[in-house]
Amino acid sequence: MARLRDARPAGPEPQPAAEPVPVQRRVSSRGQLSIAGQRIRVGIGHAGATVTIEDTDGAFRLTHAGQIIAEVARTTTKPIARFKVRKPQLPLIGIRRTSSCEDRLGHECQGAGVPSTP
Repeated sequence: MARLRDARPAGPEPQPAAEPVPVQRRVSSRGQLSIAGQRIRVGIGHAGATVTIEDTDGAFRLTHAGQIIAEVARTTTKPIARFKVRKPQLPLIGIRRTSSCEDRLGHECQGAGVPSTP
């Protein structure tokens, strides 16, 4: 068996946290969020809000602005993959697609088989 050059022994394994790590999710426009592969309905009144979730004794506790808004039984065994909320995407309102015969400013294209206007 060959030895690796400049190899070092591995350190101790990382210890799991003693208390649950809070996780953040943003509620969708339909009032739902997803954590550990489980979809949770919070309610459309919370749409767009950032919710803090704690994994406690087989249940998810959802809080918003310091108040508990829901406590849902955990139905999956998947680990929690993301801990911070994603940035919201800006809506694409007001952006117009350009056709093949006009540019972004609305001027007609010249050339490439497109006849010019007199």
